[in-house]
Amino acid sequence: MKVKRINDVTEQLFDLHKNNTSNLLSTGFKTLDNYYQVRPSNTTIIYGYPSAGKSEFAIQLLIGLTVKYGKKHLIYTPETGTAEEIFSEIAHALTGKSFDKRFPNYITEAEIYRVQPFIQEHFAVIEDDGVNGLSLDNYFDLAREVKRDRGLDCTLLDNFNDLEHSASDLANIAAYLPVFLPKWNKFSKIENLHSFMICHARNPTGVKSGELPKAPSVFEINGGQAWYAKAQSLICVDRPYEEINGLMQQSNTANIDVKKIKPKIVGKKGLVPLEFEFSKKCYNETVDGRILRIDTGFKNSYQVPEETKKKIGEKIATQASFDLPEDYTPF
Repeated sequence: MKVKRINDVTEQLFDLHKNNTSNLLSTGFKTLDNYYQVRPSNTTIIYGYPSAGKSEFAIQLLIGLTVKYGKKHLIYTPETGTAEEIFSEIAHALTGKSFDKRFPNYITEAEIYRVQPFIQEHFAVIEDDGVNGLSLDNYFDLAREVKRDRGLDCTLLDNFNDLEHSASDLANIAAYLPVFLPKWNKFSKIENLHSFMICHARNPTGVKSGELPKAPSVFEINGGQAWYAKAQSLICVDRPYEEINGLMQQSNTANIDVKKIKPKIVGKKGLVPLEFEFSKKCYNETVDGRILRIDTGFKNSYQVPEETKKKIGEKIATQASFDLPEDYTPF
C-alpha cells in the first residue's frame, strides 16, 4: 500500500485522459456496446434464473472476443458436461451445426475438422473429474499455468455454485462474499485477465395467480447485497414470458440488462434485447431493421424448414427452449 498525491501520477493521468477507452473491447453486438464493453483486468458477473440463456450469452461474448481480437479463453462449466461435450457446444455456436443427430443441421465430420484448429488455438476447458472439487485457489493456479503455456485473456466460471466452498462459508455467505469477490477481482487485475462468472438467481416464488415472473433482482442471488456491493460489471439475463401458440412460455428474446458498471468508462446501465436462435446456438441483434449476428466465418446457411415452422409454429421451431427436455420430439 502506498499513499500518493496527484503529482506522483502526472504521466499516468494524462495517459488516461488521452487513452481511457483504448483498451475497451467490443462484445460483438453493436447495441450492447453502447452499454457495456469488456476491459482486460476487470470482472463481469452474469446472473439470471435457470435456463435463461446465461451460459449461451457468456459463450457468445467469448466467441466475439476471439473472432475480432484473437483472444484466448479458459472455461470451467461442469454442468455442461465432459470436455468433449463442452467443446461440442462451442463448435455448435461457431458453426451453427448441432452434434445432436436428431436434427437436420447435424454437423458433419468435415465441419468438425474445419473448426477444430480454431477451438484448439483459442479455447481450453477444465474438466471436472467428479472426485476432487475445484477451489478458487486451484482455479487461479490452473489459469496461471494456461497463461504461461499457451496465452490467456479471459476466464469463465460457470457457475459460482460449482466451485468448492466450505460449508461454514456458505452458511455465512454475507461474510464470505466480501472476501471471495475482492480476491477474484484482484487476481484478474494482477494477471491482466477479464474474468466472467455466472450465478443463479433463485427460481421465482410468491408469484400471484395470473401474474408472470419478473426479471430477478441481484437480491435473488444468495448473498445478494454483497454481490452488488463487490461486483464490478453486473449483467442480468432474463427471458420474459409471452404467448406462443396460445400458451405462456419463455420468449426466445433475452433481455440483457446491465445492472452495474465499474469503472464507469466501461459503459452505463441499460437494457438490450437479443434474440436467441436455437438451431444455430447464437444470439442475434436488430440494427436499423437488419438482423445481425457475430460473423464467426464458420456459420452455414441452415434454416428451419418452412413446413416445420407451419406445423409447430415459427417461435417453437426456432427456439422452443434453451434446454431440450428429455421428452422433446425433434422436428
